Amino acid sequence: MKLNLACGNNPIKGFKNIDKYYYPDTPEKRGWTELNPEHGVPEDYDWEEGDFTTCLDKFKDNSIEVVMIVHGLEHTYWEGAVHTLKEIYRILQPGGVVEIEVPDLEKAFDFDYETMLDIVYGGRTEVSLEFGHGCGFFRSMLFKLMKDTGFKDIEEIKVGFGTGRPEPDRNFRFKGVK
Repeated sequence: MKLNLACGNNPIKGFKNIDKYYYPDTPEKRGWTELNPEHGVPEDYDWEEGDFTTCLDKFKDNSIEVVMIVHGLEHTYWEGAVHTLKEIYRILQPGGVVEIEVPDLEKAFDFDYETMLDIVYGGRTEVSLEFGHGCGFFRSMLFKLMKDTGFKDIEEIKVGFGTGRPEPDRNFRFKGVK
């Protein structure tokens, strides 16, 4: 089994797509009225409502081959991110892979003020208060967190897979192996 955590309206075929705000039965929860048109229709995907910080406990140890969490980890608080990585490690099979993409906190300060607010806080609107970023990551921070959790062969890879709009100038992505 493969998991796509915090998938939003960017599900991946062949993955169980989990999100607490977007899933086909209640798109109004997040204000989305439809699936990203490039991705087809909701019936083409395996969906589940869930919060990645709490839903992983239902998966057995060593039962998942791949976990993707693209623009999700920054939407929790630091301890939530630590807990989530420990749970991902627990449920991954030996040799299983995690891919994590987050905004690059270091790059946030290379941009104009409005863009910096978008990266750090997830936006400049009222919606940011509910759906904004709870923590941020520098490359060295996420690398250390993944290493301390037990992941090996950690490497930076190209951003974009599993996202609606790749932004390599604002984000980075790591891959790690259990």
